[in-house]
Amino acid sequence: MSAPFILDIQRIVPGGRGIGFHQGQAVFAPLAVPGDRLEVLRWTDRKGYLEVLESRLVDSSPERVSPPCPHFGSCGGCDFQQLSGSQQLAAKQDMLIDALRRVGKVHVEPSQIRLHAGESLGYRNRLQLKPVQSGEGLSWGFYKTGSHEVCAVEACLIASKALWEHLETLRKELARLPQVAARLDEVEVFWSDDKECLVTLTLRDVPRDFSEVLSQMESAKESLASHGFSVSLIQSEGKSHLLCGAGFAWKTVGGFRYRVSHGAFFQVNDPMLSELQRTATEGLAGQSALELFSGVGFFTIPLSRNFEQVEVVECNPFAVADLEENLRVNRVENCRIAGSDLSATLRARRWRVGQFDLLIIDPPRSGLPKTTVEAIAHLSCPNFVYVSCDPATLARDLRILLFSGYEVVSLDLLDLFPQTHHLETIARLRKP
Repeated sequence: MSAPFILDIQRIVPGGRGIGFHQGQAVFAPLAVPGDRLEVLRWTDRKGYLEVLESRLVDSSPERVSPPCPHFGSCGGCDFQQLSGSQQLAAKQDMLIDALRRVGKVHVEPSQIRLHAGESLGYRNRLQLKPVQSGEGLSWGFYKTGSHEVCAVEACLIASKALWEHLETLRKELARLPQVAARLDEVEVFWSDDKECLVTLTLRDVPRDFSEVLSQMESAKESLASHGFSVSLIQSEGKSHLLCGAGFAWKTVGGFRYRVSHGAFFQVNDPMLSELQRTATEGLAGQSALELFSGVGFFTIPLSRNFEQVEVVECNPFAVADLEENLRVNRVENCRIAGSDLSATLRARRWRVGQFDLLIIDPPRSGLPKTTVEAIAHLSCPNFVYVSCDPATLARDLRILLFSGYEVVSLDLLDLFPQTHHLETIARLRKP
């Protein structure tokens, strides 16, 4: 192994790491700040770049701030607490520009991206907790950086304060159930507007005879329900069992009501929900709109007020059931669920070129297969809104869309995930 070396951090790159150069080779360092000077003690050679495994801060950047959380650096949940809120947003802007230029060959200037800052703490309505059993009983937290070892936390500062306080009651209830607590693999919680909590308990090593585990849970369901918990159990093979509660929670955004069930996706940043909805849908109107990956109808319902007809595609059966109920509750009668399998629907060519005035998509982090992007580009919708949580896949897909004749009208960066390197982008495109 070569001797330690000094590294000057120049900027933050996609993925949230700082980058510097040593002997002409790129070196990536976690939890760094532009202007930091590090002594790199251990690293690994990734054949083209170096990845820092251990370093010592020699000179601190003037932009570095003290992380608010005592678990920062051990807990892998956050990786931007060393940056102020304004520096986090600036870093995310740089990351988006870097991905668009490098991956998508889309050249934009900082002035072309509208920035939407979010609340820095206490914003998350959903958490995926990793349980820890020790001599002191049941606790939970998040994986440590780069490992599957759990960092137990006393409080998560980015979680809604009301949610975290409510979780102490849940922890005490589960600690009284040894057959359940010993098999907990993950505890997912979702906080509703009605101060109720949707809880999904994923279990491991469940015996064929599930009765003993279920019996313990049954003994606690009255108490859990009285505290506002709706609890669902998921066994190792994916089987689900609703123990207590309705199995769903309600959120209100932009004056619309949304039912969200166990297994359905909903955005995690409560204070930014209205701004996200407005930024994606405001000013859009016409005869017909097509929405892909509609989820529970977060964008569908506001769009239905300004389009004569809305068609949606969604593959998650839990989300489809919620969507149907949300259309009913919000008295939407001009929306049709066109199918669940997007690839099959596109292959069937059930939509004609020029049929829709608007196409809006909110795909998973992995983006879309190349053939799917090409197929939806072929529909030639004059207006296209792409909502993305990953700059690299957005840039990759935009490259195909721009080659197909679209042009970028606007880019909005919403800081839905403060204290982390993650970001949300809304790209509005137009085909002349």
